[in-house]
Amino acid sequence: MSFFIHPCTHHLLSTSLLHTFSLPLSHTLSLLSSRFQSQSRFVSNFELLSHPLTVLFLFRCKIKSVGENVLSSLTNLVELDLSWNQLESIPTETLKTVTSLRRLILNNNQRIKIIDEFSFPDLEALIFLDLNDCQIEVIDPVSFLGLKSLRTLLLSGNKLKSLSGSVIEPLSHLQQLNLYSNPWSCDCSLRDLRIQMVSKNIPLSHDPTCSSPEKIRGQVWSNLKVDDFICPCVHSGHPNFISNQK
Repeated sequence: MSFFIHPCTHHLLSTSLLHTFSLPLSHTLSLLSSRFQSQSRFVSNFELLSHPLTVLFLFRCKIKSVGENVLSSLTNLVELDLSWNQLESIPTETLKTVTSLRRLILNNNQRIKIIDEFSFPDLEALIFLDLNDCQIEVIDPVSFLGLKSLRTLLLSGNKLKSLSGSVIEPLSHLQQLNLYSNPWSCDCSLRDLRIQMVSKNIPLSHDPTCSSPEKIRGQVWSNLKVDDFICPCVHSGHPNFISNQK
């Protein structure tokens, strides 16, 4: 059973509202399309929840940022949904306080463009991470370092052209990697990633498509060998010298 606060009746999560519900049968709190007008009020409200909340849905709430201690009282939280909000970056400091998380859903935060290094610290229990349909252009090679249990990583529908193999190298339990609907440049910048995927036997649930280079535009990855991910030949000053540069 789940406990829901419906979108059109409560625009602010109030103290009186939380006192009204004791959540006797539910470990799930869902706030749909709410507007949090006072961050300090938001923080104190969660501190009133003595019930061992394990699942928190905060999608379509127009949240732009999350204070670092907002969720610190939710020590049993295993699933957090912040999808369809207006986050501009990963709330790294906040995530440090909810180390019990197993599922983190951040899809459709379309202001997120960069995933910085060490964005998900101390989340050793996390098994599912959804970053689909943001506007991600760059992922630092050590963004996911520390996610020792991660099994599913969803990165589809972003603006990624390349991705370092170092991104998934430490993810020893990864079983699903979604990369489709990105404008991939299928050259040497993706070669290490493909090598890592082959060596770890990570399947492609949906085939990504190459946007460039021109020669293989429109090709799906499953039709390409690792050796097809090469960079154009660059000629040096010597007419007989050709090198393949990354």
